Amino acid sequence: MLERKEKWLIIPAHPDDESRAAGLLFKERKKKDEAIILVMRLCGEGNPCDRPDWTREEAIAQRSTEMKEAADCLNARVLWFNPPHPLNKEICATPDVIDKMAALLREINPGRIVTHHYEDTHPDHLGTAKVMKAAIEKVSWDHLVELYYFDQPGCDQPNFKPNYYVNISDPALLAACLWARFVHRSQTASSVMKIYLERYKQHGRAIGAEYAMAYMRSEIRPCN
Repeated sequence: MLERKEKWLIIPAHPDDESRAAGLLFKERKKKDEAIILVMRLCGEGNPCDRPDWTREEAIAQRSTEMKEAADCLNARVLWFNPPHPLNKEICATPDVIDKMAALLREINPGRIVTHHYEDTHPDHLGTAKVMKAAIEKVSWDHLVELYYFDQPGCDQPNFKPNYYVNISDPALLAACLWARFVHRSQTASSVMKIYLERYKQHGRAIGAEYAMAYMRSEIRPCN
């Protein structure tokens, strides 16, 4: 009997948030498995680290290119929940947004979902978490789905209590996980790298390793 091809669905609020799924994709994903990154929002807000004079349109063009490069790094396909546009609004768990996400979940039919933890200071991260919770509950799943929440380096999340760790201490794997984040060059500074490394060290200490990525894992049981 052939093993069912698995679909990984990573749902970040913005380009670069998907990098927190890198540990899972690099270590847990099988070669035949498909990975899809469904980016919620890109409107060009915020100044790129190296070009503070860019317009939103220029920032969108740069960040869209970086998202494609990051997806190639993760061997994943990119979809946009809303096409990049300067007037895209903050992510809110409104009925129409929840219904749209539920429809996409039914269409994609993933076996694993990776997204933001609900406790986050960024409104789009929080909005994404709320949309996902409500949309998942609207779907009648016919198979087991693994759900992974990732944390936000640099953010205090006392209710983020990991129960699943991925050891990324191998230098090549650590470099790959860092590159998955720092390929987003317009959103990168040396201080950001320090924050990520410190968080990975913190998670590593929890399992007696040098570096690790951590997740809160749960299961969605089939509706029989």
